[in-house]
Amino acid sequence: MPRLLSIDLAKGFTVLFIPAIHVIMLYSNNDVHDSIFSLPFRFIAEWPGAQLLMFLMGMGFSFSKRPASHRIKRATMILITGYLLNLLKFLWLYWLGWLPVNLVTDLKFSHSGSTALNLFLIGDILQFAAIALFIMMVIKRFRYHAAIAISIAYLIVVASPLAWDWHHSNIVIDHWLHLVGGRTPDAFFPLVPWLMYPLIGLAIGSYFQSPLSSVKPIACSGAFLLIAGYGMQLLPLHFPNTLFWRTYPDKTIMHLGFVMFWVSLWFWMEPHAKKYSKNYFVRMLSFCSRHITAIYLLQWMVIFWMLPLFGYHNLGIVETMTTIPFIYFIVFIPVYIYHKFGLRK
Repeated sequence: MPRLLSIDLAKGFTVLFIPAIHVIMLYSNNDVHDSIFSLPFRFIAEWPGAQLLMFLMGMGFSFSKRPASHRIKRATMILITGYLLNLLKFLWLYWLGWLPVNLVTDLKFSHSGSTALNLFLIGDILQFAAIALFIMMVIKRFRYHAAIAISIAYLIVVASPLAWDWHHSNIVIDHWLHLVGGRTPDAFFPLVPWLMYPLIGLAIGSYFQSPLSSVKPIACSGAFLLIAGYGMQLLPLHFPNTLFWRTYPDKTIMHLGFVMFWVSLWFWMEPHAKKYSKNYFVRMLSFCSRHITAIYLLQWMVIFWMLPLFGYHNLGIVETMTTIPFIYFIVFIPVYIYHKFGLRK
């Protein structure tokens, strides 16, 4: 199936900002974090950020016609890559004594054991994506997989707090429990509630394969969920405040509604974008979408490897503004060369 420009643009827009978001998160001081300068980056990180990418992963999975063997291989490779990235991001810096002590302190691992093992076992978005792919593979085998996906997503929204912070004395079992419902840094993207996003994406992707499908119901549903989630926060009996990584139903519904509405906007813009397919910005977003994995992996390695140079939470606004384009240059030039000279499979 040909690539959908709307999905490429929506995904590429978020990917384009990922290195800058992580530069600010790791390099910049609290004054920068609280400044107007960081406001658009914080908005993209919290709203059309990881939730959007996971939602679009579900949509893309629904369109895919690849055999099960290919999907299993891909999910397995993503899982392995997640732990390999932990090795390249954290461990070698830690072993060399170059990983800032205050960064390790801020992580606040739930286990008091080996710091190196804790760093290696951090559950990030790649581990989550791999497990989500395996789950979607099982669900899609059923005839009414869209209805099943929506039903499971509903259960996740309302019951996810029940699966948080389970533990086991066995380190292997305990690690998988962290991936299901752990807190940061054991799992930055626990399956509950994050699995809800690719499952809804899977269902909506199935809907869009119908000849009678329309973007309008998705946009209206998204707007309704966004308002409903916000309204839930105004009720006298409201949910407690939580971190971005583990949200109660009110914020989960808000984020889902925003993502659905945001994706609808990109679908509506697709006919206009096609008229300007040679436009530099459109081409840049498509490039970011096509090379999301390479950009994601490389930017993390570069940002962490530069920590001894720039420091942790050390840069002011001026230093941050000059460091961001420097990091982009280091990250995007190799990816562009890889793309330009036909080294892709």
